[in-house]
Amino acid sequence: MFSEISYILPFYHTVSNNKLAHVKHLFPIKTEQEFINDLEFFCSKYVPVSLSDFYKYAHENFRNLKKPVFHLSFDDGLYECYDVIMPILQQKGIPATFFVNSDFIDNKNLSFRFKASLLIETYLNENISFDRDKILQIKYDNQAYLDKLANDINLDFNQYLKQEKPYLSFEQLKKISQNGFSIGAHSTNHPEFRFIDYNEQFRQIKMSVDYVSNNFTETIKAFSFPFTDFGLKKSFFEDIYNSKLVDITFGTAGIKNDRAKMNFQRIPMETGQKGNQTYYFQQLKRNLRILLGKNYIKR
Repeated sequence: MFSEISYILPFYHTVSNNKLAHVKHLFPIKTEQEFINDLEFFCSKYVPVSLSDFYKYAHENFRNLKKPVFHLSFDDGLYECYDVIMPILQQKGIPATFFVNSDFIDNKNLSFRFKASLLIETYLNENISFDRDKILQIKYDNQAYLDKLANDINLDFNQYLKQEKPYLSFEQLKKISQNGFSIGAHSTNHPEFRFIDYNEQFRQIKMSVDYVSNNFTETIKAFSFPFTDFGLKKSFFEDIYNSKLVDITFGTAGIKNDRAKMNFQRIPMETGQKGNQTYYFQQLKRNLRILLGKNYIKR
């Protein structure tokens, strides 16, 4: 009844044995051992492949696969991609793509979501009364309010960037690329695309893809949508592909098919569960959607 799964696309943001203040209030952070356990589980069921191989298989509609495959990716270009994740992947011989926000490289700026996490951490540490949900609900367009709240409690985001260096430097990213991993684009400064207009959507993709193309020897122009690709119309995908802006794009809807050709959905792995639990839950959801005829994303 259920079609065989040709591929899965698990993705993470970071891996750390430490509780990173800029992300700890946004999603659970996998420890190094938890991440290794996830990889071993994936490799027991799927063959790890590079971005170029996945792109080739996708163009062939996955007809020539001998075994099901997985391609691993990481969003936001966080520092642990260099000193924690890359060494583990090298040891296990697993390729991956690292999607980066061009405005954040070298710790030049901080994502509004990370600002929210830092605010919550500071409020808790200083025993200041606050509304957690209200902080987390602040959107991209209102991020200046986060700066105001930080100023009210003498929280200096720029100082945090200088001291903690949460993002990759350009030199670290270069070394990741030189070690054979793929670099992809993830917008300039991480907006939720359904809340910005068409021109800004197009600009965000072009600027970030151009940054990667101009600085790294990537043969494939890959883009992962920050947060989600929810609400984007099929015509939008046709525009960005027909203009040669990108070669392949990725969303975050799990094991789900997409009516936009060359847009593929990934599995968010930072769920607070073991990797195999997240995988089987996604499988269950997929099978239920197939039964209901709802496993395609409407565009």
